[in-house]
Amino acid sequence: MTINEIGQSAATYRVEAVNRTVSPVDVTLRMAVPTTTSVATVGAGGRVDASEITWQLSLPANSGQTVTASFRPGGAGTAQTFPVCAYQRDTARPYDCASARWTPTAAIEATDPAWWQRPSVPLIGGLTALVVVAMIGYGWRRRLRERRVDRRRVVTPAGRRVRLPAASALPKRRWRPATPLVFGLLLAMLTGLAVAAVRAVSYGTEVLDRANQPASGWIGAPPAGGFGVLLTEAAFEFTVFRMACAPAGGQDRRCVATVGLRNRSDTEQFWYGPLQRAYLPTGDWVGVDEAATRQENGGRDVFAEPVPPGSRMLVPLAFTVSGELTPVRLELRSGAFSAGVAVRWT
Repeated sequence: MTINEIGQSAATYRVEAVNRTVSPVDVTLRMAVPTTTSVATVGAGGRVDASEITWQLSLPANSGQTVTASFRPGGAGTAQTFPVCAYQRDTARPYDCASARWTPTAAIEATDPAWWQRPSVPLIGGLTALVVVAMIGYGWRRRLRERRVDRRRVVTPAGRRVRLPAASALPKRRWRPATPLVFGLLLAMLTGLAVAAVRAVSYGTEVLDRANQPASGWIGAPPAGGFGVLLTEAAFEFTVFRMACAPAGGQDRRCVATVGLRNRSDTEQFWYGPLQRAYLPTGDWVGVDEAATRQENGGRDVFAEPVPPGSRMLVPLAFTVSGELTPVRLELRSGAFSAGVAVRWT
């Protein structure tokens, strides 16, 4: 299955599903609709609900079919990911999944401001400039006073007017800056250093806070993304393509996530069910329901065997939740000391 995008101001996606077997196959295509977009058109009899588009296809042997859907962006420069999966009819077992990412217009990347644009730099520069201007003004004022003394005439006891000697002929005194100017310059320098120190401490604290999140005992902060986004952790690459929960109303209900993973390490890696978690809005979490996951995979235990290096898997994971709350985040990891990845579905 392949997915590609056409257009700039609006995206039109073409999804091609191909049956390469010698038997006809009934397929359900499900394409997620990002919350930042709205559906413009849907082809080939697709059905639209609040969060996805569904096509029911019957593919003859060695044949394919292409479906289309177009979307209007919800905001300029907002990157949007469109995952799509082909499932066995009326099940959560996927044949294949793909995703495409589209940005309507070039987004402006957030970067640290240039050094001259940082708040501390104009403050330090302004204080320093103020002190320098004050010192120049003081020196210029002293020079003008000396020139006035050069031009002054006095009357001698004999009644004659004479000009005083030029300043250059008088004994020169070493110029010393006025005490207020010295203290002003020191105050400006100390203020600038204090501001820079506070900003450095604040930035360091922010970095440490980011590095220590989440405070769940895992080492490091997990990479985060949405549906269809490839996220990498210590040993695995994870992509979550879909998450669907049974309607609320019962005591317990099942939520099933379609998860793709690849072992990116050089050794085989076990994948442990209890380390995969679905978080509720309250912050509580539930682990994988391994019995339900085995049922969703047609009786296969996806955690029984290690994943060979370079190998890929595409499986449904089942979580059982109580009450009416729906999970808002999924955390997946390869081992007990891995930060894992965090996938949100909002």
